[in-house]
Amino acid sequence: MGYVVGIGLIEWTQKRTQCILYGVPLEQESLLLYGNWILLFLPVFLELGYYIKGKTEQSVMTLPRYGSYRKWWKEIFLFQMLLCAAYTMGLVLVFIISEGKLSYRLCLAGLLFFVHVLFLKDIFLMIFQKTKDMILAVLCTLLGECVPIFFPFVRGKLFPWYWGMWCYSDRGMQNGFYVSIVLVVQLIVSMSIFFYFIRNRKS
Repeated sequence: MGYVVGIGLIEWTQKRTQCILYGVPLEQESLLLYGNWILLFLPVFLELGYYIKGKTEQSVMTLPRYGSYRKWWKEIFLFQMLLCAAYTMGLVLVFIISEGKLSYRLCLAGLLFFVHVLFLKDIFLMIFQKTKDMILAVLCTLLGECVPIFFPFVRGKLFPWYWGMWCYSDRGMQNGFYVSIVLVVQLIVSMSIFFYFIRNRKS
């Protein structure tokens, strides 16, 4: 009995942890596994939310030191990018320790996750600026990643909520998305939002 329970726990743990960084395979989709995937983003987005909320509330006092809105927004985007990079590197380091090596698959998964979290970060920033509500912006951004759960008919590797998952790339499955194309698309969106803020946003 103990042996059976032990094997069951091992299989359950492997199933839960496989989605971390690598993604949730279509044949194994479940609310629990998607929950694991979403929880990866929660710490970094809460930190980003509190940071941008604090900067916005103090903007009247701090903006004169910067001399322009452009410098103010550049500092915000730089902090966000460094935070996303540090968080991704931390996750990769955990996997290096657990797997005992730095593999090509792990590097690719880390790169996809990093660019994807940057992409989501900019979506979050747009929502926050429209709503002025940090918690609402975090929830809306993360719920976007849950679209395949609530709307099964839109499932597929071509949709943005899969683009941070290595298992949906052309390296992880047959006919998967091309890593280079996905990276370029997300970076273009992120850069467009960046230039929109530093050139147009004054609130």
